[in-house]
Amino acid sequence: MLASKRATQLVELAEYLCRAGRWVTIQELTERFACHRSKVFRMLRDLEHECGVLLERGRLGVYLPPQNYKLNVRLGLQEVMALFLAARTHAYQQDKRLPATARALFALSQATQGIAPVLAAHIRRTAEICDQRDAHDETYVQVLNALTEAWERRWRVLVHYKNTGDLARPFDVYFIEPSPLGTRLTYVFGFDHSRNKLRTFAVERILRVTRTSEQYTIPPDFDPYALLARAWGVNWGDGTAEPTEVHLRFRPGAAAERVQESCWHPTQRIVPRADGGCDFHVRVSEPMEMLPWIRQWGPDCEVLAPLALRQRVAESLSAAAKIYA
Repeated sequence: MLASKRATQLVELAEYLCRAGRWVTIQELTERFACHRSKVFRMLRDLEHECGVLLERGRLGVYLPPQNYKLNVRLGLQEVMALFLAARTHAYQQDKRLPATARALFALSQATQGIAPVLAAHIRRTAEICDQRDAHDETYVQVLNALTEAWERRWRVLVHYKNTGDLARPFDVYFIEPSPLGTRLTYVFGFDHSRNKLRTFAVERILRVTRTSEQYTIPPDFDPYALLARAWGVNWGDGTAEPTEVHLRFRPGAAAERVQESCWHPTQRIVPRADGGCDFHVRVSEPMEMLPWIRQWGPDCEVLAPLALRQRVAESLSAAAKIYA
């Protein structure tokens, strides 16, 4: 029982230091854990020697960098399978060599070896593939790391975006989302103080991020999941205008059958037709985001509404046909 209580205290201590994100004084720790200074020093020593947590010490107290604390997570076979599928999806979507991705997958493989050796082997193979990629974009890694820390700690940052010269945009990070459209881009959503509005930036097009000493709060009514439900990909418009109804018709055959097998969007409505085809209805803020998805079906998909989308698809297919004429 005492050993269990001690282990729990060490976890609580590590989590407290990690969440603080700053130097924490010994006096603060004695008050937080209601114990003598000598016990705090013993707990810090045990945290380093027994748990392998690397602490920084100084005249201000003790500091635990977020990257130095590793979570202990208990998983079952089905949870490991869920993470394996997520890892495979990430490996497909992400074309860059991200050291953190490889480290996470190697750690997951090692931790799950005992209960799921087959899955652990494939997780490790996925980690090796991710780690061997040539496209190691140091700028992207630095930018993503800076945005992640700013989001977690609520630090306002200055964003230097591609093709905007030396303009430094004061920016509050609200959410980070990978593109679901196969573009291999990652997007950051937040409040752009230079425009005084919500903006979406592609992380790959951010040149650098500088942290400021200012902090911010995310409005309680900001719900990225509700906004993304309005988008086909990541473009949710201004969040106020009503989404547009898109009506597609699929000819009988393999395309119509395939469309009816999956949930492509939370607002979708699929109506089977007597001839074996189907009508596909969806409501999105920016219909033009659907262009690549519609074009992939070729002549098996016809846009019935809206008219602007129908015309754009017609022009695109006509131009493509001329190339192959």
